[in-house]
Amino acid sequence: MIYLSTKYEKTLLGNTLEEKARLDILYQQLKDVKSAVTGPCYVGADPQLLAETAKHKMAPIVKALGKKEYIVGSSLTYLDFYMLEMCDFVQFLTQSEFYEYNKNIARYVKRIKGIR
Repeated sequence: MIYLSTKYEKTLLGNTLEEKARLDILYQQLKDVKSAVTGPCYVGADPQLLAETAKHKMAPIVKALGKKEYIVGSSLTYLDFYMLEMCDFVQFLTQSEFYEYNKNIARYVKRIKGIR
């Protein structure tokens, strides 16, 4: 995603130094979530344990999103697409309860999926 953003749409990399720094931090957090829950899926880990792990690991990201329109503020970035993927995966792991208990995430996902 970073390569494609760099090649075709640099604004997806963040518009300010602060946004770029936040992208780096949140990208590392999302990668941590992904590695904690996707790998164990391939070896038959307990689904309930994975769901709890995913909710726990996503909590700081949910908090960081807060009421922002996009992951780092008011501008769409490449990380919004990665975040969407992770949100849908956690929603699947939690048997559709993740969005129910995190209304800001539900609104965020709906907004991102509505981009045309």
